[in-house]
Amino acid sequence: MAKTAARRIPAEVDLTKILPGGVEGGKEFARVIDLLLFYDAQRKGVRSLLFNDAAGDYRGLDSLQDDRMRTTGTTGYQYKFYPSPLSDNHRADIEDTLITASANKKKPKLKKWILITPQNLLESSRRRDGGDVSWFESLREKHRIPFEIEHWGHKQILALFLSTPVLCLYYYPNLVAEGQERRRTIQETRLAYDVNLVSLYRDIQFVGMSVYKPETSHGIAMENIYIPLRVRPELASRANSREDPLQLLSPGSKRVFLGDPGSGKSTLLRFLALVGTSSPLQNRYSAKPDDRLPILITLRRYADALKSNRDLPLIDYILNSVKADFSLPSADLEYFLFYLESGRAIFAFDGLDELPNSQLKQLVRDRIVTLTGTYPGNTILITSRIVGYDASFSLNREEYSHHVLAALEIPEIEAFVSDWYGVRIENLRERTRNVEDLVRIIRDEDHLAIRQLASNPLLLTIIALVHRVDAVLPDDRVVLYQKCTETLLNTWHAYKYAEFDQQTNKTKAEKRNKLRIEAIAHWMHCNAGSEKISSRAVVAKSVLLDFLTKHISQTEPQGPNDEDPADKAEEFLDFVRRRAGLLIEAGDEQFSFVHLTFQEFLTASFMATENEPKGIEGLWLAAKAHIGEPRWYEVFRLLVAILKSPESQQLFIDKLIRECDVSSLSPELLGGLLIDGNDAAESRKRKIVSELLTFASSTNSLENCVTGPLSEWLGEKRKL
Repeated sequence: MAKTAARRIPAEVDLTKILPGGVEGGKEFARVIDLLLFYDAQRKGVRSLLFNDAAGDYRGLDSLQDDRMRTTGTTGYQYKFYPSPLSDNHRADIEDTLITASANKKKPKLKKWILITPQNLLESSRRRDGGDVSWFESLREKHRIPFEIEHWGHKQILALFLSTPVLCLYYYPNLVAEGQERRRTIQETRLAYDVNLVSLYRDIQFVGMSVYKPETSHGIAMENIYIPLRVRPELASRANSREDPLQLLSPGSKRVFLGDPGSGKSTLLRFLALVGTSSPLQNRYSAKPDDRLPILITLRRYADALKSNRDLPLIDYILNSVKADFSLPSADLEYFLFYLESGRAIFAFDGLDELPNSQLKQLVRDRIVTLTGTYPGNTILITSRIVGYDASFSLNREEYSHHVLAALEIPEIEAFVSDWYGVRIENLRERTRNVEDLVRIIRDEDHLAIRQLASNPLLLTIIALVHRVDAVLPDDRVVLYQKCTETLLNTWHAYKYAEFDQQTNKTKAEKRNKLRIEAIAHWMHCNAGSEKISSRAVVAKSVLLDFLTKHISQTEPQGPNDEDPADKAEEFLDFVRRRAGLLIEAGDEQFSFVHLTFQEFLTASFMATENEPKGIEGLWLAAKAHIGEPRWYEVFRLLVAILKSPESQQLFIDKLIRECDVSSLSPELLGGLLIDGNDAAESRKRKIVSELLTFASSTNSLENCVTGPLSEWLGEKRKL
């Protein structure tokens, strides 16, 4: 990090006095020289290639300038952050690098090799083997180098700075006209910029959770609740060690973060944009201050601006947005160029997948590439959902490393729960009781469905809300699934009616969408087979669209100006897949529910809604055909919990017990009804236990029955 704040730096001070020492100084030196040579090449009209090789060399080079017309040949550059006079080790390293460049028989074919060090070489008379100047001049003949060699030191570096005003303003402000005053203005603007950045993006908001207005009307400060996510390389297996995104912010790095709906992509991007300037975040997450300028761009907003001005440059949009959103007119072009041209910015582009069509995605992708190519050396972060990140507009994987957000693990989930109640409940005893109860539920291996849902940050937040407000989990897990579904579908109103915020549209849309997704779940579950398979049903997109089109045609009134049912089906499927996240792409043009739990719950909900006018007899007829199918056991347990009246629950359980052969009522179903803890099952506990024992004796499975559901039910009773 350059030590240039609020002091005059005379021209005779070289970069060894400005940059930090050691490895960090070497990295910074290489980055600065890269930028100086890049802009020098632009002025000359030649091609510049910056290798940014992790080992420091690419065939003895750090960069090259190549004359496209081949009139002057190719010049290669090697950077060494070595002070003068050079040590024996430094000399040996330079010679090895030169020999490597000379031995290269492949492209590029060099005409000249230039060594760049931060200081001018010294011709010391005290050294027995001669000074650095004569030593360097002897290397070409000594090693029979076929191209010219040259050294650049402080004098040549300073000339490059003087030809690059913005970089000179950063490192040598006194050499630029009114440089000190201009830097002071930029620093004052930066202070206001940081304050506004934190003010706008510090709080974690609960988007789409309007079902919990009292609990979610205000956000929570990130430093009080955020659990840093981990990522893994895109092609790595889940068993691989996970990476800390804070370690992926090196200058010049380019990253794409991919994740499922609700996996925390946008919040991660905000965290990475804020952590360098926010002391509370640095203190909590052991992060270091970073003077680079974070620039957070919501690509959906840029796409909206392009609708009225297709030729709006990305840099102009950034300028206009910051001036408006931050109320900061001094954030002008010079302010941004001060950071962009010096490679001291972090671009954070959020939601590439959320743009409305492939053509716009390609356009925005190309503008990101050209903007970041115009100002090299900056850090680039881009987020996208996994579904929707198509090859037609994806980033080059050789240039951009791709990472997938990892699911939350138990320690991270527990940390969130502790923080969640820490900001919600002041009373220590009550807070501890709630934390321990929810942690117990999530750790309980008998409730893996809840634990699996909790591995998603969005669903974990809903679980915490349900636990605090609506239900005693896991007894009322049906409430949890209901709230999860409502929250995920709540985004439809903003998606479809963003320009018409009408409550009537919202209410109708929510009811209609609930019926549609329930119908899809029931249809998929019915057609998934009767074998016991603990996985989601998978269906081809074309078949799903045909079913949904038919469902809409038959169940939804069609007005004279309504869209075609097929268009409605296509639009709804796109929404549920891309934005609500309830359906995911499980293969090429193959779809399934994001989690089996949603498929089962929505199937049960469909059966309750569809058969409500027919009463329990009608519901029983719909259920009876699947009694012997293990895939339906969880559906029936949820169905009993969904029924609103205790009388209806009791009647349905009675039907199960009286009208079914005992061999078709497995312990998983009967025992599950007891474990669920609803009053109807409790009122029939003697009969259920009797049926369980009869089943066990008839199938010679008494031990499994007693140690299984009966044992679990008795354990739950003891907890009470």
